[in-house]
Amino acid sequence: MLQVRVVQGRRVAVMRFATVAFAQSDLTIWYVAIVLPILILATIVTIWGNQITGKAGEHWASEELRKLPQSEYRLLNDLVLKDSTGLHQIDHVVVSVYGIYVVETKNYTGTIYGDSKYSEWFMYLGKNKRKIHSPLRQNYGHIQCLKELLGLEDSVFISIVCFANRTKFKVKTHFDREFVVHTNDLKSAVLDHPQCMGLDMNAVADRLESLNIIDKAVRHEHIRDLQNTYSGKL
Repeated sequence: MLQVRVVQGRRVAVMRFATVAFAQSDLTIWYVAIVLPILILATIVTIWGNQITGKAGEHWASEELRKLPQSEYRLLNDLVLKDSTGLHQIDHVVVSVYGIYVVETKNYTGTIYGDSKYSEWFMYLGKNKRKIHSPLRQNYGHIQCLKELLGLEDSVFISIVCFANRTKFKVKTHFDREFVVHTNDLKSAVLDHPQCMGLDMNAVADRLESLNIIDKAVRHEHIRDLQNTYSGKL
């Protein structure tokens, strides 16, 4: 009788082990099939989400700027230029006989509060609040780069920050060559603010196109540098 009980006990143990192994196998399959793809997707969204959203905002702004009269305005998108301080990525530059319009686009959701005097602004989304780097301060750096490369004075440049139409903002500016607008108002912001007369539009635009860095490795390196510098504040 003792031997029978031992054998039966071993059978029960083997059955329990097989049941546990089968359950673990099911759990592994479920993890690989469902959980792992979700984790991978979440990682991709975290890393690339801001860039994808940013590119969408740049596209809408570009479409609005394309409505400008081509005989008087030349649009240059996504320039990467190098000056004595390093690399600068500029979303849009509109070169005209009336001035050079430098546009920084931000495709944010929520409400933005800022002042052109300060380097940090605030973005509110519901009860959540976070600091962002001032787009006007960012654009100031772009204009300094263009001044150096083109040998032109401040007076020909106009700084425009363009927020997505859904973005609410309360921003105080202090200079007559700084504007903060929605995408729908971007074309008017350019047309309504001539800054000079007689600028050689084609010569300036051709110069910038010749200086534009198209090497993908250099561009990706610049994006990584920005992410490291501002750590989610762009």
